[in-house]
Amino acid sequence: MNYRERGIPVLLKEVDAAALQRGIATIRKNYEITMSKGKITAEQLEKTLAFITPTTSYDGFDQVDIVVEAVFENMDLKRSTFTELARVTKPTAYSLRTPRHSTSTSLRPPAGVPPAGDRASLFQARPT
Repeated sequence: MNYRERGIPVLLKEVDAAALQRGIATIRKNYEITMSKGKITAEQLEKTLAFITPTTSYDGFDQVDIVVEAVFENMDLKRSTFTELARVTKPTAYSLRTPRHSTSTSLRPPAGVPPAGDRASLFQARPT
């Protein structure tokens, strides 16, 4: 949600249409709560949602600069996700990993998920 609030278009990828609908419904609900507190208008809510492109494919990921990975702790799914991201994203893209129930991010793949092929740059360590 933070990227969208900064005017950055968001591709929201899910594994299937049902999960995608749940995700969009959750995002809408969160913004509706914000609207009910008077922090945004209905027009701002709709503008915000218009910046989110829901998808079940990796179409368009070749144009992204940042990928925020938030796969639940399913290591097979994480492995296939990172492998596919390495295949479809441009060489200059960074992958940020958001641990569940945490606000911190890491630019490294999770333990047990090695960088795929020659795309180790996708998982560079955070600059200090």
